[in-house]
Amino acid sequence: MTELEQYRQEIDRIDGELVQLFLERMAVTGKVGEYKQRAGIPVLDAGREKQVIAAKTALTDDPARKADVAALYEEIMAISRRQQRNAEGQQPSGHLAACGLCVDLCLFRLHTVPPCLFPSGFWLSISIAQSQCSAP
Repeated sequence: MTELEQYRQEIDRIDGELVQLFLERMAVTGKVGEYKQRAGIPVLDAGREKQVIAAKTALTDDPARKADVAALYEEIMAISRRQQRNAEGQQPSGHLAACGLCVDLCLFRLHTVPPCLFPSGFWLSISIAQSQCSAP
């Protein structure tokens, strides 16, 4: 086995653990969603999400890793929100009924959202900081 193959094998092992932990986390966030639904609490709690990201990024001193950890948890929480909304039968936030598009935006972040391709084949690029929207 080459050195590269050994590294890849180690990555595969770690990825297997990450997937199991992700599934465990999703099971718990599903319970959170059920609780929120019973209590009439909205799915999105931007303040809580900011707290989670701050706590997780504080676990590393490497500035580049802080940004990566923040991006990772933003995506994980977006998946959790989608799961909770699907369980409630809700449309995602930012639903644009006129266009038939569902856009889930974290409005507490000011950055450029990567372009998204929707099932209809429609590209949407949004820059929250500049309040611009373009659909090439």
